[in-house]
Amino acid sequence: QLVREDPAAAEIIKPYLRGQDIGRWLPEWAGLWMIFARRGIEIANYPSLLRHLEKFRPQLEPKPDNWKPSASQPEWPGRKSGRYQWYEIQDSTEYWRVFERPKIVWQAIQYFPNYALSNEPVYLNNKAFALESEQTSLIATLNSPLLWWFSWRHFPHMKDEALSNDGDKVSAMPIAEPLKDDRDAMEARSTAAVQLSGSVRSADSLLEDWLKLEFAMDAVPMSLRQASLLDSDGFVAAVRAALPRRQSLTPTQLRQLRDAFAETAEPSRSARGELLAHERVLAAMVERAYGLTPEEVALMWRTAPPRMPLPPPLG
Repeated sequence: QLVREDPAAAEIIKPYLRGQDIGRWLPEWAGLWMIFARRGIEIANYPSLLRHLEKFRPQLEPKPDNWKPSASQPEWPGRKSGRYQWYEIQDSTEYWRVFERPKIVWQAIQYFPNYALSNEPVYLNNKAFALESEQTSLIATLNSPLLWWFSWRHFPHMKDEALSNDGDKVSAMPIAEPLKDDRDAMEARSTAAVQLSGSVRSADSLLEDWLKLEFAMDAVPMSLRQASLLDSDGFVAAVRAALPRRQSLTPTQLRQLRDAFAETAEPSRSARGELLAHERVLAAMVERAYGLTPEEVALMWRTAPPRMPLPPPLG
């Protein structure tokens, strides 16, 4: 609506990711936007945004340096003191150009190694970090079992055994370059992992949208939001469990479900298998890059922390 009223507003309305939107290999944008009014913006050049922000001006005003609480106003209703205009972002964001470029993004709080590639000009909230890079092999290293093993022992632990992956902690991680013989293959397999993750994500999302429309599901349960983790019988059972108690599936609906699963989820199940195969090879390449012996790899798995990104090797 703001852009329809004033097309120039598109210059400073930016798509953004929250920490929870960053998955493994790829982020998933939730359709959220921010008004990125950084320092020096002339808000008068964007009349629709000015009208919109005026509605919230009391909450946006910086606290004057000489302000003192009173009986009628015991607390300042706006933002902290500072040399910024009421419509501007209050803190300096000199790093903002990184958001416009290809980058690796990750959650500030991780339950699982979720490092992802973002090639789109997308901004981040304060629960995510970005590193300007197009090196997909670096994502493979960060997503590997070995680096999760390391993170578990060196990063601060939070509630429910989440890890605090602040930028200073990640920037201090020891990153080994791939071996010369592995370099090209590691980049190719990492790129394939990104692409396969996108395929799986798209298929699961398509099936979720179809269920909402065909079965009037206001809220699709988590088991059905990742239908490619199920088989056909499991998918049907999950749909039946999600329907109102007295609503049963007709033979036509049952056939629709199985056809939709075969068309959309089955190829995605195959893609998940390919992705797992790539991740296993990538994990071995990372271990070679760090010079681990077979005995050290075995020790890593014997002392593996919870939620390792791959199941342990057979045997």
